[in-house]
Amino acid sequence: MEKKKQRELTLAEKVRVLEMLEGTKMSQLEIARRVGVSQPAISRLIRKKAAILEEWQRNSNPDRKRRRVGKDADVDAALLHWFEMARAQNVFITGEILMAKARTLADALNVEFTPTSGWLSRWKNRNNICVQRAHSESVGASQPIASSWIHTTLLSVLQDFRPEDIFNCDETSIYYRAVPVGSLLFKHESLTRSKKTKDQLTVLFCCNMTGTEKTKLLLVGKCRNPRCFQGISPSSIPVTYTSDHSAWMTATIFVEWLKDFDQEMKRQRRNVALLLDKCSAHPSNVTLQNVKVFFLPSNVMSLIQPLNWGIIRNFKALYRRRMIQKIINVIDEKVQATATVIRKTISLLDAVHMMSRAWEEVRQATIEYCFHKTLFCQQSKEFVQMAVEKVVPPDRMTDEEFYLYVDHDSDVACIREITATEICSVVKGSKKQDGGEEEEEEDTPSVPRLKDAMRACAIIERVLAMTGADPGILRKFYDVEHEVERALDLRLNQCQSV
Repeated sequence: MEKKKQRELTLAEKVRVLEMLEGTKMSQLEIARRVGVSQPAISRLIRKKAAILEEWQRNSNPDRKRRRVGKDADVDAALLHWFEMARAQNVFITGEILMAKARTLADALNVEFTPTSGWLSRWKNRNNICVQRAHSESVGASQPIASSWIHTTLLSVLQDFRPEDIFNCDETSIYYRAVPVGSLLFKHESLTRSKKTKDQLTVLFCCNMTGTEKTKLLLVGKCRNPRCFQGISPSSIPVTYTSDHSAWMTATIFVEWLKDFDQEMKRQRRNVALLLDKCSAHPSNVTLQNVKVFFLPSNVMSLIQPLNWGIIRNFKALYRRRMIQKIINVIDEKVQATATVIRKTISLLDAVHMMSRAWEEVRQATIEYCFHKTLFCQQSKEFVQMAVEKVVPPDRMTDEEFYLYVDHDSDVACIREITATEICSVVKGSKKQDGGEEEEEEDTPSVPRLKDAMRACAIIERVLAMTGADPGILRKFYDVEHEVERALDLRLNQCQSV
């Protein structure tokens, strides 16, 4: 008797079977009959569910039945890595560009390799890549793609996670010393972006879908050991600070943060999902225990990235409102407070505290709205009336002036472009990158004298009392006053013993 040939399912069919198992009450045997395979084959799919969904999430070819590699797997992997980075930045790519880049990567890998049109066709087919014309991609065309990805991929891979265990992270650049341009504050000076790189910071945000958890901000500055941090206990700095010579996010910095995040989730005994962009600073070959990473498709990233939908902009508005208040305070103290003078009074430590406060002030409702609006497109009554919180401009500034100030660094790069050598190092293994510069052009802030600190506490206590502050707030302030006395007494004793 001739042996019956076993049917092989494509990747898309495997995902469909998993959806049928989750969404229907059919038995494994009934599903097996419908798709034309045996019941044990369905059982094997269930055991391999995580691997199947991970491969589907990577945008692999849905019609492929078996996983094949090209004639040089390292070149294939390096080119795919470069392609994903380029598409994340909306770079226009042709077949000729891919073949030229393959040659460059092969040279960097010291591999004898000659790309051909046949090889390129097979490489694109293996990785489900379609090189499009420059004018064929638009937001309107991307909307159905985003919706399809959400319903066929995202909901499947996230169904094993609770909403509070679904996180999103992203970076932005910010010129932390920037002053308003064209406002009533500085009509005599027209400052735009600072030309000094050390005024730039890259800030990494991470929060969960319910808005109940916001991780400590990660700041990447240019200076390795900022002078304004000298004498400050690391535990007193409310952010995680690190450095790069361009103040940009790098793969090395991100992987270190990601591993720390994984360790924290392990300590909490939680398994979480982390959604993030695919870019050169976000490598995919990091081994994690409690964090499952899911990369957002590059061609629809702007439509489904919760942090970029309004959370980061809300943070910047809150930060810059605080910055304006600080500027006003300096103007009140100085007779000739030009924009240049004011910038010099703002230290990196000042910015750190203002950013930490601004991040705390981003409301839970704002985060929830951005997640549901982008990832799940929910229009339930609970979310219809919600929106991103609008930060009211300070006095003497119009909406237009304030949000011009908020957005003036929104298009500044914060990810270092990866080189061919670095791509190859990602394929072969991680490579350590250099850090930032040793010092910063700032004066080290001196420790306030005891009488000055106590005078400041007395002023604050009087303000609270005269404005009718709640007695509970006053009791908390007494604790702060006591801590100030203790800290300065300790510092005084240390100085006398030297």
